[in-house]
Amino acid sequence: MLALALNSSVNAARTEGIYRNLHDFTYGDHELGQVLLEEMRKVKIWGIKGFMEFDAAHDVADELEMRQIQGKNRPVVAYYFPKTDVGPAELEFLTDSPIKWKGQGPPKAASILVVQLDEVNRFVYSMMCCLSGLGIALSVGFFVFNVAKRRAE
Repeated sequence: MLALALNSSVNAARTEGIYRNLHDFTYGDHELGQVLLEEMRKVKIWGIKGFMEFDAAHDVADELEMRQIQGKNRPVVAYYFPKTDVGPAELEFLTDSPIKWKGQGPPKAASILVVQLDEVNRFVYSMMCCLSGLGIALSVGFFVFNVAKRRAE
């Protein structure tokens, strides 16, 4: 549907004196944006699901059924009814074919930070401290030796 609106908007823009390409479109281009919206409202087609058109809010006003793939089965788990003049949009979950989640339930919406204290083996820690101390002592010794013997040459 959107492709039909985009195709017809090129000719509509030319008739209104707008000689820009769709490739040049930016969100700040209100003239071309208005032409696109008007052409979207005009698109009415028969598709796989039947007659389709955009409503005043630029949405496809159509009922949707949500399916979940569960192995080879694809049961309907919910229906979406768009907003109408009579009432608001509704999402209705079916109780006879509930959503099956992998694991214990629905996935978490955010990452959970778990702080865990890790300890190093005391023997390994002591050996690393001794080796570090030895390395520092050697480097200080070499520095003193270098400073003292620099004048000897």
